[in-house]
Amino acid sequence: AFHVEGVLAEPVWSPDGSRVLFLQGGGVFSVPASGGADTPEVPPGRTSPVVSAAWSPDGKSIGYVIGDSLFVRDGRNESRGIAGFFEPNACQWSPGGEYIACASGNAISMTPGSLFGNLSPSQIVTVRVTDGVVTSVTDSLSVNQSPIWSPDGRWLYFVSSRYGPRDILAAAMSDGRRTGPAIR
Repeated sequence: AFHVEGVLAEPVWSPDGSRVLFLQGGGVFSVPASGGADTPEVPPGRTSPVVSAAWSPDGKSIGYVIGDSLFVRDGRNESRGIAGFFEPNACQWSPGGEYIACASGNAISMTPGSLFGNLSPSQIVTVRVTDGVVTSVTDSLSVNQSPIWSPDGRWLYFVSSRYGPRDILAAAMSDGRRTGPAIR
């Protein structure tokens, strides 16, 4: 993936609003919301930079992506790989913490640089945090990006070009699976 050293990207509020998580220099940092020194959270990958990071709903863990792998760093600063799949990016935890939804494919479109915003196909998947089971929510025939859960976890919203220009679609979810067709 294209990487710019000085760019701060993908800011995410902690669940309690006290910190902001962000990507910089290939790694993950956080900073107090009221200002102050940043704290390194996840170092850059050995072979590629971190391209996505998100707080768990309890704020104790961080899900992050290096290469084609999704990792979770727990409250003891120990990381474990939970799943490998094609170009995970834009990952978001479900409100209950059981699943992480990610876009899969076209990760370069979310990275600052010359290919930011390109329109290559991608899909939305969910990953069960306990065992890494990956489940497709969409196909990969169109652009499917930026998944985000509803506060109750019953819906997964995402941007898709399935019907032409990019629209917001909603998929009803249960146990990390889509329960019917996604609606526009």
